[in-house]
Amino acid sequence: KGIVTKVDGAGTQVDSGATVKVYVSKGVSNVQVPTGLTGQSLSTVKSKLESLGFKVTTSSDYNETVAVDSVYKVDNEGKELPKGSTVNVYVSKGPAPVTVPTDLVGKSLEEADAKLRGLGFTVSQLSKFHETIPAGMVCEVENAGKALNKGSVVTIYVSQGPVPSSEPSSEPSSEQSSEDAGA
Repeated sequence: KGIVTKVDGAGTQVDSGATVKVYVSKGVSNVQVPTGLTGQSLSTVKSKLESLGFKVTTSSDYNETVAVDSVYKVDNEGKELPKGSTVNVYVSKGPAPVTVPTDLVGKSLEEADAKLRGLGFTVSQLSKFHETIPAGMVCEVENAGKALNKGSVVTIYVSQGPVPSSEPSSEPSSEQSSEDAGA
């Protein structure tokens, strides 16, 4: 503000006491950053801001409530800024990945299932033999220690106990007896 943009008769001599018109700039015009942009797509928000004369920069981070690639925050929202100002727009990467727990082996199926579901995972259950983990207890968790997106399927394996022994029987089976009898 206060910058002279035009003086009538600039560069000419005038008599003392003569009237001279001076125009003073009001400065760069201000524009209001719109409100209500959160939840919209980045392309929509960027287009709106650029059409108002703003430059747009973006930052992205995880957000638990706003969908992937949607805006969750706009700097200076509702404020007036000089045309040409930069407005930072924050874009959601969706919910942060969650690490699959590593402490579920040896726990009950119910406890492991509740913990995984509480973290936002979908649980799949399979069973397999295990030499040291008692039957009915968790003996393996796929992707334990890895960060996965909420909603991902985590498979837990429940022990069936040790592999049954296949020791040969000292008595012949009924099938063998009937075969031998017919020979």
